[in-house]
Amino acid sequence: MKKLISCVLVCVLMLTTLTVVSYADVSDYEGAFGVITNAAGEIVRIIPMPRQAYLDKAFTLTPGDTLTTYQYEPNSVFGAGFKFANANGEKTTKNGTVLIELFGSSTIGSDGKTRLKEYTFSTNLEDNKGKNPYYENVEGDHVVLSVNPTSTMRYFNARYTNKSSFTINLCVLVCMD
Repeated sequence: MKKLISCVLVCVLMLTTLTVVSYADVSDYEGAFGVITNAAGEIVRIIPMPRQAYLDKAFTLTPGDTLTTYQYEPNSVFGAGFKFANANGEKTTKNGTVLIELFGSSTIGSDGKTRLKEYTFSTNLEDNKGKNPYYENVEGDHVVLSVNPTSTMRYFNARYTNKSSFTINLCVLVCMD
């Protein structure tokens, strides 16, 4: 009888050590997500954002709207900014003002995100070209804030806020290496 109970207990122990894999249903998007919220903090739109190293796409932001990117894990650098005109011929609206903030965290999805950099940009090329330390002309005129990962801060995302009193199109640039 003791041997039978021992065998049953061994079987139960073996069954409890087996791993079970489950998958969440991803019905609409296969990528990561960015979120656009209005000035009241309500979600206006959820957008797919690639997990790859580069995003160059125009988004429409009404006054006070924010666009928060996916939280990326770069190897050596993470950058977020905007182009004045992208490869698709889309242009950033002139005479606007955009606040860009970079956040870092030691874990993905963490509530303990730290604001690492912030800068308020004019959307006019002439206000940035040669005058702004974040201006670059590599594959087109753009401005970009960048940070490097460390052993304690590996995950990064950006938040864009339309500080203008009118709706703007913003050619968002997200890059990492």
